Amino acid sequence: MLNKIQKQIADVLIKEGSLDEKKLSKLEKESEETGKDFEILLSREKVANEERITQVKAEILKVPYISLIGEDIKDEILDIIPDSVARNYKMISFDKKGKEIKVAMVNPNDFNSLEALDFLSKESKFKT
Repeated sequence: MLNKIQKQIADVLIKEGSLDEKKLSKLEKESEETGKDFEILLSREKVANEERITQVKAEILKVPYISLIGEDIKDEILDIIPDSVARNYKMISFDKKGKEIKVAMVNPNDFNSLEALDFLSKESKFKT
């Protein structure tokens, strides 16, 4: 069974004409039977590429979408979030102005990632 966000992603893709009910049922069933992530299946079946899925998810979650492909990020900014934390929680700092940093996250609604970011911001005295 799809989670709430996956259902909303499917609804948007249906409205756009990228996905139909038959294909949705097939992918939902495959996801349930194999345990494969629904979003990965959407990409594999060329319903939508990863970037479009991420854009739709950002719209649903009401968070800004940013692509960092090709961006040159200074090491001092990358190092704000320790590598092990960045890899574990799939987040990266990409800009800094004063005490405020901007962070990109693969899954901005992941509670554990948000908790880790909150802890780091308090420990390092920066604002996200």
